[in-house]
Amino acid sequence: MYVGDVKCVLTCLFVGMWIGSGQGQTEFLGKDSDYIPYTDFGAGDIPMSNEDWTALDSTQNGMLHIPFVLGAISVFHSVPDVPNGPGGLNLTDCVLAKIFKRDITTWDNAEILENNPNLNVEEGLRINVARRVGGSSSTKSLTQYLHKSCPDVWTEDLVVSVLLR
Repeated sequence: MYVGDVKCVLTCLFVGMWIGSGQGQTEFLGKDSDYIPYTDFGAGDIPMSNEDWTALDSTQNGMLHIPFVLGAISVFHSVPDVPNGPGGLNLTDCVLAKIFKRDITTWDNAEILENNPNLNVEEGLRINVARRVGGSSSTKSLTQYLHKSCPDVWTEDLVVSVLLR
């Protein structure tokens, strides 16, 4: 920025902690400190609830909410001897929902083998599902996808930002 012929330089320090949208909202709102925020800035794609918005607004702190979504969600596996990409594992959205719901618990399940006829795994090889512990916008987005693509398996009550089991 220039003022006349003089160049003005402002120094800013921006510190970020990438902790997940659920914890990020908690710190931004300051719920456990009479709604005095711990941070001045937050981002995430879990919408703020009306209750939280009203509580924060009543403190005179206010907030500017700019909705946007930017991100990608990946589901990956570690099935022995199965390549990534072409020729790799093929899962339908409903099979994926059943895996995350723990209705399908082994890689030799008939529904998995139906779309992967050349899959050769040991009998009863368990599927171990890893997931985030805290609130996460990616968890919310994934559970929304599972519900929209396979609502008979992933019912609306399972659309959450925190997976509890």
